This record gives sequence, C-alpha cells and structure tokens, in this order.
Amino acid sequence: MRRWPLSAILSFWLLTSLFTFRCDADCRAGTKGEGSGSVQRAAKDPVDHRGRPLYKPGELLVVFAPGASEADMTALHGRTGASIAGRTRRNRLQRLRFSDSSTALAAMQRYRKASTVVHVERNALRYPQAEPNDTLFGQQWALERIAAPAAWEFTSGSPQVVIAVIDSGVACQHPDLAANIWVNQAERDGIAGFDDDDNGYVDDVMGWDFAGASGTQTDPDADPSDSSASGHGTHVAGIIAAVGNNAQGVAGLCWSARLMVLKVKADDSEYYDTYDIIQALDYARENGARIVNCSFGGPDRSDLEQDAFQRLQDAGIITVCAAGNSGLDLDGGQPLYPASYNLANIIAVAAATPTDTLAAFSNWGPLSVDLMAPGEQIYSTVPGDSYAEARVIAPHAVHPAIGLLYAGTTEAEGITGELVECGEGYADEFPSGLQDYVALIWRSDAAANFLFSRKVANAQAAGAAAVIIANNRVDDLDQNGGTLGTAGSWPPAVSVTQTAGQALVTKAGQTVAVVNRLETTPEAYAYSQGTSMAAPHVSALAGLIWSRNGPMADHQVKAAILEGVDRIAGLSGKLVSGGRVNAQKTLCIAARVNGDLNCDGRAGLEDAISAVQLIAGQHPFACRACLAAGTDPLPDGIVSQADAVAVLQHLAGLR
Repeated sequence: MRRWPLSAILSFWLLTSLFTFRCDADCRAGTKGEGSGSVQRAAKDPVDHRGRPLYKPGELLVVFAPGASEADMTALHGRTGASIAGRTRRNRLQRLRFSDSSTALAAMQRYRKASTVVHVERNALRYPQAEPNDTLFGQQWALERIAAPAAWEFTSGSPQVVIAVIDSGVACQHPDLAANIWVNQAERDGIAGFDDDDNGYVDDVMGWDFAGASGTQTDPDADPSDSSASGHGTHVAGIIAAVGNNAQGVAGLCWSARLMVLKVKADDSEYYDTYDIIQALDYARENGARIVNCSFGGPDRSDLEQDAFQRLQDAGIITVCAAGNSGLDLDGGQPLYPASYNLANIIAVAAATPTDTLAAFSNWGPLSVDLMAPGEQIYSTVPGDSYAEARVIAPHAVHPAIGLLYAGTTEAEGITGELVECGEGYADEFPSGLQDYVALIWRSDAAANFLFSRKVANAQAAGAAAVIIANNRVDDLDQNGGTLGTAGSWPPAVSVTQTAGQALVTKAGQTVAVVNRLETTPEAYAYSQGTSMAAPHVSALAGLIWSRNGPMADHQVKAAILEGVDRIAGLSGKLVSGGRVNAQKTLCIAARVNGDLNCDGRAGLEDAISAVQLIAGQHPFACRACLAAGTDPLPDGIVSQADAVAVLQHLAGLR
C-alpha cells in the first residue's frame, strides 16, 4: 500500500473539512459561493465504482413552495439560465436543464437561497443491477432471493476457478453449458489413445466417466455425458455455471467458472457407487478443482470415502454436500454421508423454499447442517433429447410436479378442467355424471397397498381427463415420482408434494391445468427440487469468492459463506448458521478490508474521499452490504466524520 506523507494527509483533511462538513447544497455541488465567481472545483461529473455517471449531466430537480407563482419561478429560471425539461402536474417539482454541469452546479446556491424553493438537488441516476439477458432468467427466483445480481456487480466468476460436479454426468454439449466445461488441455492437444498428462486416464478431455453406461458392468470411459433418463448432474451443473448473459436460457450463479465433469452414476442405475465416488474425489483433487459439489448421500459411513474427503481438506478444497431429503434431524442419530462427515472443509446444505422456510423434505441439523440455499422450484439445464416437464397450473400459482411413469402426455398448455377432490381414489369417491375434470387424489398409506395405477384407472373410468396424485407424507416420491406399472392408454397423471396438494385443495371447483409433456430439444430446461439443487448454489458462491479473492484459504471461504447468511428466526436451532445464503453479503465479507468504503478490496485515499462525499450528500457508490459487513473504519454500519478521520489516520500510519 502506498504510504502518504502525513503533511499531505493533513492538508487534504483540512481542505475537506473546510469544504465539506458545513454540508449545504452548494457544498454538495462542489461550488464555493456565489460571490466568488467560481463555479466548480472539477469539471468532470462524479461516477460510481464502474465508471457510470452518478447524475444526469446539467440537470437539477427543484421543489417550489406552494405559494410560488409562475412569474416567480420564471424569473428565477431566467437568472440561472435554466430551461424546464419536465414538471409534475401541480408544478411543485420541476426538472431543470442547463447548458452543462458546471452551470447547473453554480445555479444550486441561487435556488437554495430563494424563498420560493423548498428543495434542490442534482438529478441522480439509478442503474439496474447486473441482471443478465438470459431469456429464462425470470424463472430463476432463487438468484434474486440470494442477491445474485448485486453480487455480480463484483464478479460473475472466473475461468481459473474449477468446480467439480460429481454426479450423473453433464450434457456437455448443452448450448448453455458447453462454453464452461473444463477442458484438460494436455489431452485435448495430445495424442488420441495416449495418456498425455500421465494422470492414469486416457483422453480425459472433459473429465471422466467412472460408472459407465450400465451399472451391471465396469465400463469407465472418457465420455462423462449425462443421459436424458437422469439429467440430475446437468441440472446441478446449470445452477452452478450455466453461461450467463448469452441471451439464451438460464444463468448460473458463477457463470464464468469451469465445470469439471465426473460421472459416478451409470445411465441405467439409481445409485452412486462409493468406489466410483472415491476415484472421482481423487481425480478432482489431482486435476485442479478448487470446489467439489456432492449432491448425493447415504445413511452408512465409509472410512475409505471419508479418507478421500480428508485428502480434499488437506489440499484446501471445499466440498459442498446436500443434506438430504427425508425431513430428518441429522444430529438425532440419523446421519447422511458425506454431509455428516466431521470435516472442516465440508459445507452441508439444506433446502429453502421461495418463502425462506426450510423445505418440508429437507434434512436439517443444528450441529451438522451449516445453512440453507434455494432448493424448491429450481429452474436449470437438463440434457437434450427427450425430457419430461410436469406441473399443475392453478389460479395464482404454479406447482411443480412429476409425471407418473407410463402416464399420458399433453401439449405445452396441458389438460384443463375443473379441479375436483376425490379422496384416495376409491370408486365411490368420484363425482357422478361429471366429465373431463381434473381429479385430485391423495396417496394412501403404505399398508393400504392401493396402487397409483388403480387410483388412476378409477379416475379414468369416472370421467376424469387428468389426475393429480398428492403425497400424504414427505419421502422420495417428491423427488423421484411414481409409476403406473405398465404402459397403456393412461390419461395424463402427475404427482405433487403434500404442501402442493394442501394448496390445491383450496382451489377445488376452479379451473386448473395439468401439464405432462415430453420435449425433444438440444436446449432443454426444467424445474427440479431437493437439497441436490440447494448444494450447487453454495458451490457456485464459493466459486464467486475465489474468483474475486484468489488467495483466500478454504476455511476462510467457508467462514465468509456462513457469516454472510440472512439469518431467519425460524431456523434458530435448526442450522449452524441459522440462515439462508446471501451472495452479495458473502462477497462483501470475504473481501472485507477495514476502511474500504468503495468496495475495491483495499483502503486508500479514495475511501476517505468517499466518506467525505457520502457525509456531504453527494452519494457516491457505497455498498450497504459492505457497511453491514463491517468495512467502515468504525464498524457500526454507518459512515460518519469519524470514519473519514480513521481512514486518513490509517493512511498516515497513525493507527
């Protein structure tokens, strides 16, 4: 840091004290006084941290007193050289335009001293936060909730940050992911069929498939592509790093990072093999990943798997793990691994709803689950080819759903009809004489052995055009869906969560639409939910931190993420941090430098100037989240004269 001479510091302080702290309107404009004949100290209009003008050049906003006559206003405008660019209906607020900013600033004192004027200020500009132009961004409620657009003011990620996705693979050719897939350059530029980088894997250009196409045989290969039958890993990858601001699809939270694709789930399998997971963890560690996303889990610990995660910790790699979807307390004797391994580099993540509550399906734990992130109704990338999309469109609400296997399909608009609650779907619970309605049927207790196929067949026989199966408990049906057993001429039938079912009951008698469509496209997107969707938000946030603050240690990154949450009263005693991730606040905390008021990651003379200007009302860029994080010299969340003094003392080496 440059050390400023004490004499220069004191001279600056004296000047700003005399100039600013009387804090009247002409001071804010940078004028000296009408009698001096001098107009402006600097001709250049002030800008924010991104170089954008803070004020409309050459314009003022003036509020006149109720008694001011048109003649009074016209005369004052004539003396200042103002032209009226706009006025409110009652003529009290006027937008004035001058030949240039210097003239406008000089006019401020005249207006301030005029008895007919109530208030005058510069015409301040506002800018949208860094909202990307991705066409489906509006469907990504989660990014707005965790303040992603504000975080993107600092960084959208870096290609130098590699995030390993250990999952079912990724559709690497997806147009919203392809540009961000990690590439092993040694293999890409090497000899086909040869292990060019001597890492034990031949032609591993985009990662590795440890599981192969079939779970019944060992056939690993260099193609870690996700199958359309799963799509889990592709959905996770899009949450992390779908290409942002490319005028298509969705935006990942860390949209400039690189995704290392490590496939550990075979295309025809329902499980992730620990043997494959261990290999993938070691591959990530040995090939440059800084963050590893693990959206999977199981109830039994593995010493060998824990050792592999320990090796990640020893290498300074953060591991983000899904807390699981059974609605259980992981500290109550029902752990889930790897989330429950007692390792400092693991961040265990629960799922949040759009209303900032803990999702009904989400596991939790006051000692072992660190925080929550959005995990319901998450829209992201899925593989091309054919994919299923299901939902129930009710008045004023859209409920994600899962199509029952073998159920009939619909067009994009779905099957529309009157919603009728039909109990558990027994034959005598359907309305008599009604046709083409939508039947809402509750799932039965397991002991009843009343299959979905029987329920749907009864509904079809009773004239229903579509069927909604509402879950009566929280379990894997909410993530995996159900089946009708065999193919046939079934009507469209979908399942929804218990919460959605309870909400739909209140819409009985109203028109709803059931959508269960099969889409074929290379650019595919869909909703999904679960702690599997929550974890990648945190992986991406760690990527943002390291994109902006590369030298930080993994424990510092984890600490910043936990400290930066928005604390929520209902989570007290549920999660370690008691809150839901906030990307902007976390980045402010991660880059926290005492005295850094303009959020450039250092304390300098510019911050002293920012403090003076802020006190004087000139409103330069100042990140309120940074102030809340304690970046002001006197960490009280406000900027005062004492803060400006503290910055100057710091620069002079006096504190």
